[in-house]
Amino acid sequence: MAQVLLAPRELLFIAALSGSTEFMGIPDAFFGIDDSEFEDAISAIQAGLNDKGYAEQDFDGGFSLSENVLNIVDTCANCDAFIVLDKNKPTGERHRDRCYIKDGQTVRITEDDGSYSLTEMTDTDMLLTDFLQDIDWLAPESSLLGNLKVPSDVLTQVRSKQKGFDSTDSIHILTQAGCDELSAGIVIEGLAEKLNYYSIIGTVLDGEKEGVYSCMLIDSQKGIYRIQPVMEDEDEFVLFTSMTSMQARTALEETLGSVF
Repeated sequence: MAQVLLAPRELLFIAALSGSTEFMGIPDAFFGIDDSEFEDAISAIQAGLNDKGYAEQDFDGGFSLSENVLNIVDTCANCDAFIVLDKNKPTGERHRDRCYIKDGQTVRITEDDGSYSLTEMTDTDMLLTDFLQDIDWLAPESSLLGNLKVPSDVLTQVRSKQKGFDSTDSIHILTQAGCDELSAGIVIEGLAEKLNYYSIIGTVLDGEKEGVYSCMLIDSQKGIYRIQPVMEDEDEFVLFTSMTSMQARTALEETLGSVF
């Protein structure tokens, strides 16, 4: 299993060498850099890659990048499919994995102390295994929550009320939209990031599977909601589907399977 550790600018520099003009899921580490600083930045990047053994520089200024490193970055920067796996907790603990697929090759990117760790994966089943391994579901075996279909503009109103910390108004807005008070309270806590949030979102860029596949979950002691934006007659709604932990696990697995 090949693994490469790159600073943000090193990653984007190699991506540019592979012909990529954008890198999905990776912030632009060159944003705001002055033209006069750019040449020095490139020189520093090349020197850093040379020090890591990922490239070679000669005394005449020639620069040669390792083919293996270039191929790993190329899989990500010019991918056929892209997956983001998120785990967020109300304590502020956040974990994100990115996974890129091209021509049957899969590379996983994780953040490691300000750098990106790129790992070639031979067993993609480990993505779900690793994602689930430290999830301790709060939901009971039988969910206490009912299914909801809430207009998107109602949720926008709720968010604006939350900025004023007026939960009473937020519950009233949701109950007027057909929610019961228990479910409304869970939705409000979810929007306020006071509950565990788990998601897998995959984007297939071309081919028969082209499209976006997602499973977004909020987990509480009352139950789990799967969140799904939908369109009906040009109106936007969000479905909150009540689930058990087993159903949530299955939904995550099916989402990954749709991308692969």
